[in-house]
Amino acid sequence: MTGYATARIAALVTAGMLVLAGCTGANADPTPSGSAASSGSQTPSSSPTSPSTATATSPGGTATVTVPAAARAHTDEGAKAFAVFYTKEMDKATVTADSSNLRSLSDSKCAACQGVIEIVEGYRQRGEHQDRESMTVRASEVTSADRAKVVVDVLADDGPHQVLRRDGSVLSRSEGAKINFRHTVSWTPSGWRIADSEIVQ
Repeated sequence: MTGYATARIAALVTAGMLVLAGCTGANADPTPSGSAASSGSQTPSSSPTSPSTATATSPGGTATVTVPAAARAHTDEGAKAFAVFYTKEMDKATVTADSSNLRSLSDSKCAACQGVIEIVEGYRQRGEHQDRESMTVRASEVTSADRAKVVVDVLADDGPHQVLRRDGSVLSRSEGAKINFRHTVSWTPSGWRIADSEIVQ
């Protein structure tokens, strides 16, 4: 299996939930059949609030990423917007081969997040990258929530794309896939962070 859709599935389905696996070959077309669950959530009891800054800082304190205002509200809708934002940032990271934004948006204890970061870092070290952003978010829905933690399903189409080597030659191709991410979003003093993630099969 190859391509970022495969990398995400490989990274997000391991020990307890995730597995980081190498990808070789061509024309991957993983197609998880899961769909977003219906919402049975309750809005957190706190009034909508936003962190004092519009940026998220990585655990190392060096990299920051601007988080949209909608994704900073301490509400179900804020958590949903943050989950969508993180999904899009995963896609961008494979094009830039830069994991700094993902580190800023993830809890340091999130094993799934670390799996994706390692894939992106592998791209950077080998001089590889995805040829274009391929992820289109089709729907998002809160599936459970409390004051500190919200589970959000993000349904996305991962379009056809290629992974290129340093010299521009094609390493692998993906025909694309429909993917249902399930992100657990945790509220922290600095705003929302991804605390866990998986692919719904």
